Amino acid sequence: MVSTRSRGLALPERSLLQLERDQIASRMDFDWFPLSEEQTGETRGIVNCGNLCYQNSVLQTLMHQPGFIRWVDKHNTPSNRCHSKQCIKCAVVLLVRNYWGVSDPDIAVESSEGPGQIARLAVQSGMFDEEEQDDSMSFFTWLTNSLYEDPPNQQWQREFETLYRLEIQSYDRCTVCGHVRTMPMEVSTSLNIGVQSDYQSITNSITAAFQNVVENIHCSECLQNQTKYRKYDIIAAPKILQVQIAILQYDGKIMHSMDYPETLDLTAFQQFTTLPLEYRLSGVVSHAGEGLSGGHYIASVRGQNPNDFTCISDVDREEFQLAHFLASPQRPECDDMYCEDGYQVYMLSYIRDDTNRKMPPKPGNRGGRGRLQKELKSLISTEPFTRTCDHV
Repeated sequence: MVSTRSRGLALPERSLLQLERDQIASRMDFDWFPLSEEQTGETRGIVNCGNLCYQNSVLQTLMHQPGFIRWVDKHNTPSNRCHSKQCIKCAVVLLVRNYWGVSDPDIAVESSEGPGQIARLAVQSGMFDEEEQDDSMSFFTWLTNSLYEDPPNQQWQREFETLYRLEIQSYDRCTVCGHVRTMPMEVSTSLNIGVQSDYQSITNSITAAFQNVVENIHCSECLQNQTKYRKYDIIAAPKILQVQIAILQYDGKIMHSMDYPETLDLTAFQQFTTLPLEYRLSGVVSHAGEGLSGGHYIASVRGQNPNDFTCISDVDREEFQLAHFLASPQRPECDDMYCEDGYQVYMLSYIRDDTNRKMPPKPGNRGGRGRLQKELKSLISTEPFTRTCDHV
């Protein structure tokens, strides 16, 4: 049930968009597939057929997101056959079934078992060159966008949005007259955060990203450019949050390392802070080398057993402890993965923990959406800088 503003005292528990996403989530599966007696559920390597570590590292993190696996596996079922020969969804489903479908984790996934077709489709898109190193975040964005768009299906797309879409609303307040301007909604599949020498953790960077000062912005009340305070509210949070740490630049690489938590708490950054918004770390993509055009990517992942952690470099694997999983930079010790300077953390995958977050009932309650819509409209005039001021 959604809280309302009875007698003007209570705010809604969540935005209308978050309510819709959470209702969709209530119909989706987020648990691992049951294992047969022959399956171990252990992490495997993926064969690299030519400078594809930037792809393999991302694929490893996706293979350890049960919500993603459950969602994509609904494609090309007996009741809904796909007949396309160039289908990215089919290629990912093939990878999922081959990755988790064998009993021997020491057998790496071959190119013919899904990764090769994904790589070919990436080249055919024109965004990547064959057998040339590229950016893992660019690959993640291309892959998820392709899964969303090819071919368009309304229910499929809504479930994707529930999994990955982060919707943020920003507000500018003039420091002279106090006028507040609502900015267009920002929609993304990742939270991109900056790196500065005084940031000790990603928490510092996230806090800075959600509140800052902007100069020379036109004020419609003052009728001239002014300095403004800008704050951001999360309107709808995804089940799977991808965080990109901006260490890779076109002119080089920022080597400053920041700590990151196993549990990421974004409660204070929501439009309505009634419900907790907490994420648990699922995967880490790290990079060794000088910049975008070179170096090597690895992935560290949480296994089907939540207390198992593995570092993977293509076909090579090393067992990690939680402390290694949370280390920045990442420092695998086996000969095939060792790097003196370590691997700088570049991408973090977090899965939302809804244990303490009251989820709404499935859609079907008549009038519920209309009532919440009225409540949200009544809040439009509420000053955003006082409505959720914990992080301003």
